[in-house]
Amino acid sequence: MLSTPLFAITGYVRYTEASFCMDSCSIYYLEDEYGEFLSWITHLDDFEMLNDYNDRFVDIEGDTVQCI
Repeated sequence: MLSTPLFAITGYVRYTEASFCMDSCSIYYLEDEYGEFLSWITHLDDFEMLNDYNDRFVDIEGDTVQCI
């Protein structure tokens, strides 16, 4: 069994303007308090649930996901 350490990051959840060719991994992202991009974020089981956290400061812990 392979285990990877949990990824932890803090910042503001932001929504990006999605086009038809984007997948669920590139709809929401995290930025720091200075407006700098930190990371793309997703919740693959229900990514629309992140809408409740849009423009809010959050602490996120979880696994990393590779999307193509």
